Amino acid sequence: MYLDSLGRNEDILAHIDKALTLNESFKGLEEEIKAELLKKADGQIRWVDCQLTSLQELGTKKSIQKALNTLPKTIEDIYAYALDKIPVGHRDEAECLLQWILFSYEPLQVENAAEVLAIDVEKQEVNSYRDDLSESNLYKIISSTIVVITGGRYHENNVPLAHPSVKEFLIGRGSGHSNRIYVNEKLAHQFIAQSCIIDLQHVVEVESVEMAHAKLPLTCYARHYWAMHVEEIKDLDEEMTKLVMSLLRFENDFLSEILCWNEPDHDEYDCCLSSENSNSSLYHTCARGMGVGVIVRLLLANAQGGKYGNALQGAAYNGNEGIVKLLVDAGADVNAQGGEYGNALQAAAYGGNEGIVKLLVDAGADVNAQGGEYGNALYAAVSRGSEGIVKLL
Repeated sequence: MYLDSLGRNEDILAHIDKALTLNESFKGLEEEIKAELLKKADGQIRWVDCQLTSLQELGTKKSIQKALNTLPKTIEDIYAYALDKIPVGHRDEAECLLQWILFSYEPLQVENAAEVLAIDVEKQEVNSYRDDLSESNLYKIISSTIVVITGGRYHENNVPLAHPSVKEFLIGRGSGHSNRIYVNEKLAHQFIAQSCIIDLQHVVEVESVEMAHAKLPLTCYARHYWAMHVEEIKDLDEEMTKLVMSLLRFENDFLSEILCWNEPDHDEYDCCLSSENSNSSLYHTCARGMGVGVIVRLLLANAQGGKYGNALQGAAYNGNEGIVKLLVDAGADVNAQGGEYGNALQAAAYGGNEGIVKLLVDAGADVNAQGGEYGNALYAAVSRGSEGIVKLL
């Protein structure tokens, strides 16, 4: 035990000496700082590191000497102090960034941070201006005790938490204080999902889809992961459901190209579920197979009425075999009546997609069901001259 403690203290001393040598703010105070930190460290190098960071941010010798007399006793106290001193005007920005840092599926980059802060989730709009988030400006929002800026795999600047213990503090017992930022996993995923959807609905057209990866990094993130964040929410409230459904119905040619594009640094995927492509966000979300569970549940619950009566009939008519299969597997009623073609089987027969017709028949669709524009599925197939479907029926 004694040897372990001795070894830790030697590591701490070496860490302090290195920091004191590298920072001009500490000149003339080296021995005083070293003595105070060693006396109170209790073998915790992270505590020492946080204290050095906080002292460095103070800048002047007078303020450093004053702070040495009131050093926070624990790491939790340090984090609480760092959050409490976030200016009121930056508190919402800090909470926004921390949610992204904690629960995004890729490391948050500095350039993405500026894009994220431009999104107004309450108004569901994207501000035209972008703040200059240089390293110094970012640290004005959140202390370097909480986050750091590091070089990423492709030399981009990432913004991770300064230490794993920060996450434990933010989502655990330390975040309960009313004056501090509270981070809840479900609410964070909802916030990120909202931000992604709003970004996609306000996509800015650039010269080419290939340029989007460089010029629209947040949009490229959103197109990969928005549905996965929605999936993490589990039970969507009415407002979130409306927002998701608005994106699923949203059609934009440039957004469609972005959603369908195979980026060179991501795995290949087949975005064509049928011979006819679609420019709807729903189509490409299902094609990517990411977070589709919640999408299907929303379709079953919300996509009723209109020209096709229900989501299954609409997908069957449009030849979206992958979406039809998802809906059938999720328990959609293959014999549901309504819409222009009476039922999904007649819509598929008229649409001419033999694969969908077979899928529906195998799932129990009634080939003799009456109603709709052509009376039944067989007459719909005959009217289109679909010999293969006629034989199948």
